[in-house]
Amino acid sequence: MSETDPAARAFEDLCAEMTVLRRSVEALPQAWRDNRPSDYTEDLARVVKAMNVVGMQMEGSKNPLVLRSAL
Repeated sequence: MSETDPAARAFEDLCAEMTVLRRSVEALPQAWRDNRPSDYTEDLARVVKAMNVVGMQMEGSKNPLVLRSAL
């Protein structure tokens, strides 16, 4: 059984680690596509619109004439 030169063994280990790292980096774009978060832009726009309506109604309720007409 022959012993491997420590420098050669270290180089082989480094090559193996670099192979794993390269494969991981190459897999990143697909992983990003597969795990892309949902786009909530439309939902948030509806929420903002509804909040604006409520805000306008609240501003209108500060007017005493609006309160009298509601009674």
